[in-house]
Amino acid sequence: MVSSRIARAGKRLAKVKHLLDNVTVTISTRKPVKTGAVTGVGDPVAIVTDYPARVIKGSLASKTQAEFLPDEYDAVLVIDTGITIPTGCTIDATGPDGSVTHYKRATRGYAGYVSHQEVAMVLSAKG
Repeated sequence: MVSSRIARAGKRLAKVKHLLDNVTVTISTRKPVKTGAVTGVGDPVAIVTDYPARVIKGSLASKTQAEFLPDEYDAVLVIDTGITIPTGCTIDATGPDGSVTHYKRATRGYAGYVSHQEVAMVLSAKG
């Protein structure tokens, strides 16, 4: 009884989650391509394009805070549970002002929630 109420509440939350989204993301991966006996990587293949999501940047520890932000930081992508995001893919997040930030997928997503999954990302040196 209680779990069905929680599931219904999670589904309602998923419907209004877009109000909290602060970016659109394009998630790409490279499929393996076999040429003879050699397996390489092919061209990027889009998993989703311009999909609404939320990026949450982790806070900096007091010992790492300096006058300027570091060139590397961790972030979490909050996105719908219906999207499978493989390890090693690239995630390009476009903010409301049109700026694009490039990330790499760091871990397997945590999809223990009814309404969303959380994916750890690392800022990419690309771009």
